[in-house]
Amino acid sequence: MTRADSPLNTGGTSDRGREKMGVEECGYPRVLIIAKSPISERDSTGASLGKWFGQWPKKQMAYLYSALTCEGPDFCPEMYRFGGGERRLGGLFERLRRSELASSAGRAAASPVQAAGRASERDSTLRTRMGRLLVESGLWEVMFSPRLSQALLSWVTSFRPEVIYAQIPDLTFLRIPVLLHRQLGIPVCMQVSDDWPGQMYRRSVARFAMRPLVTREFHELTRVASAHLGVSQTMEREYRRRYGVHFEPLMLCDSGERFRRAKPQRIVGDDVFSFVYCGNLGHDRWRALRDAARAVQELSVSGVKAHVSAFVSHLPVEAMSALDRMPALTFHPAPRDAEVPAVLKGADALLLLEGFSQESQAYARLSLSSKAHLYMMSERPTLVYGPAGLGVVEYAQGEQWGLVVDQDDGAALQNALRRFVLDAALRDRLVARGRAVAAANHEESVVREHLRRILAAAARTACRA
Repeated sequence: MTRADSPLNTGGTSDRGREKMGVEECGYPRVLIIAKSPISERDSTGASLGKWFGQWPKKQMAYLYSALTCEGPDFCPEMYRFGGGERRLGGLFERLRRSELASSAGRAAASPVQAAGRASERDSTLRTRMGRLLVESGLWEVMFSPRLSQALLSWVTSFRPEVIYAQIPDLTFLRIPVLLHRQLGIPVCMQVSDDWPGQMYRRSVARFAMRPLVTREFHELTRVASAHLGVSQTMEREYRRRYGVHFEPLMLCDSGERFRRAKPQRIVGDDVFSFVYCGNLGHDRWRALRDAARAVQELSVSGVKAHVSAFVSHLPVEAMSALDRMPALTFHPAPRDAEVPAVLKGADALLLLEGFSQESQAYARLSLSSKAHLYMMSERPTLVYGPAGLGVVEYAQGEQWGLVVDQDDGAALQNALRRFVLDAALRDRLVARGRAVAAANHEESVVREHLRRILAAAARTACRA
């Protein structure tokens, strides 16, 4: 269906002319944001959306999401939940989904170790194991494939978007923008934050069917999209080779001024050197945290008083026993976005951790940590512990904003941590470099304008069609 035939353009040529004028004059096209995550300060993806679109006029924005809850009316009043009505076998989908949610409730508790213990008991149930098998194999996505309900189409056509911005975390959300583009002719700007297209379902029992499906569907979306966004130069180089199109890096962003205004929130006594980790512990990051806590404990034994404070939402079940009762490690609830500057500035140094397993390296190789720019803006020195070749490790080494330990080596990690404690000049150099890199690459006013230009250009492709 061409745009002239689409319900989004019932007014014919004059409407098209007015749409073009709106994009070019105000600079903010009507954008339909499609993302799986909720808009929430406790969700890193949702928080990133808030930063990127924070200055976008609310009347020019609509949000299509699938989370069961979403804290976003203040950010985007026009919202629609992609639920059972937009799925094949939708009634069964909603029943199973809510049951699965109930089985994992309570993980984000004040004591993540205790929460993981309760989760471990629940994960032993047959229902939960079957649910995990369905999701991890990809069969869930096939059983409950997306469709465009009449209610969804009516909502979209009422909003009259000029461009779709779509985050692509899985197979369903890969398909949604393609369906809308085919049905309504809306231009698409797609974004990939992690290399799930290259890694998803590789260990699935159904991988021989799912991998070709993912590859085919991803190629189709790249073909119909007018703009392609990634997160790093590493991803851009790899995706250009793999898919034959340019994926423009869109950096995560924040306001340096809000960090400068924040008052430090100290977690330990002034006589203790405070290392802080803030983030999730998936993709084997919990093992890196364990290594760091052991190394800091060894420092304490040798007379260097230091401690690790980890701010996390929950622990993976497999990490429960490994991280329990470590003298140099304490857990705290993940801070809300508004609390992050104070928590980070309360540290003497920050830990940016990545997993060393082959699976976690393959997943994170092209990505950047969602905390790297926040660490820089906090003006606290950062130690990066992760395997060589990862996007964030290369970023820290290339721009020299972090001290890097890129080998799975406890002695090297301990020596680096000792250096951090004893070498104030090193810490000062890293802080100064981080401040400069953050100002150049991650200041929200600069990144927002970059995104606005990309979406406005994508919207104009439809006006010229």
